[in-house]
Amino acid sequence: MPLWIVFSLSAMLCEVAKVLIIRKLCTGIHSRLVVLASRLISAAILLPMLFICGIGFPLDGMFWLVILTTALITFAGSIWITEAIQFGNLTIVMPMQAAVPVFSLLTLWLGWHETPKNESVLYMLLSMAAVGWTLYAANRDKSSAGKSIYTLLSLAAAVLFGISTILDRVAINRIAQGALAYTACWNLLSAFLMAGETYRVKAFQKLTLKTSAPLLLYGLAATGAFLTQQYAVQYSKAIAGAVVNVKSLVMLHLPIIVLLGLFALKERPKLMTLTASLSAIFLAFLLIRSLL
Repeated sequence: MPLWIVFSLSAMLCEVAKVLIIRKLCTGIHSRLVVLASRLISAAILLPMLFICGIGFPLDGMFWLVILTTALITFAGSIWITEAIQFGNLTIVMPMQAAVPVFSLLTLWLGWHETPKNESVLYMLLSMAAVGWTLYAANRDKSSAGKSIYTLLSLAAAVLFGISTILDRVAINRIAQGALAYTACWNLLSAFLMAGETYRVKAFQKLTLKTSAPLLLYGLAATGAFLTQQYAVQYSKAIAGAVVNVKSLVMLHLPIIVLLGLFALKERPKLMTLTASLSAIFLAFLLIRSLL
C-alpha cells in the first residue's frame, strides 16, 4: 500500500480519536482547557522540529499577519466545535462540518477570484441544501430536543474553518517548509490567546490530575492528525490531485463518527435526520472530488 494512503488513513483515525476522546473523556472538562491542551501539546512537539529541520522562526511579516488573523478567526470556532462534540448529537453536529469545503471555495471565489468549475458550484449548492435539510430535520427530531444550539455551533465553526483554511495557504506558500512552520507558529500563538481566554473564564481552577490524562491524549491525537496528514500530502506529490485525494480519505472520519454515534453512543435520530446528515457528508465528498 502506498505510504500516502497509510498516512491519510492514519490522519482519518486520529480525527476519529479526537472526537471520541472529547465525547467519552472530556465532557466534564471545560471546553477552553480542551482547546488549550491541543494547542500547547502541538506547539511543544512541533516547535523543536523547526530548529531540528533548520527552519527556525520565520521573519516574514505577512506570514505572521496571516497567523494572527487565522488564530483569531478560529478562536471561537475551536471552542464551538468542542462544545458541540461534548454535548450535541454526533450524528447531527459532525455532518455540519461538511460545510467547510463549501466556505473554503466561496472564500477563494470572493477573495481571490478563483472561479470554481460548474460541477463544483452545483455540488456547493447541493451541499448547502443538504446542510439546511439536516438543520430542518434535526429541529423536528425529538431525539435532538434541547440540543439544536450545538448543531448551530458546529455549523458556525465550519464557516470559520472554511475561511481560515484558504488563508492558511497564503502563509504556507510564503516560506520553505511552510506547512510545518505555519502549524507550529500558529499553535504557539493560539496557545497564548487560548490561555488568556482560559484565565478570563477561570477555567484553570478546574484543572486537576484527573483531567490531565484525557487532555494529554487529546493533544497527542490532535498533533497526530496534523502530522500524518502533512506526510500524506508530502508522499502523494507525485500523483495527480494529491491534496484532494488526501482530503477525500481523511474526510471519511465523518461517516465513521456518525456510525459510532448510532451504535456506540446509542443515538437514535429519525430516519429523515440520518438521511439528511449522510447526504450532507456525501455531497461534501463529491464537492472535494470535483476539484480534481
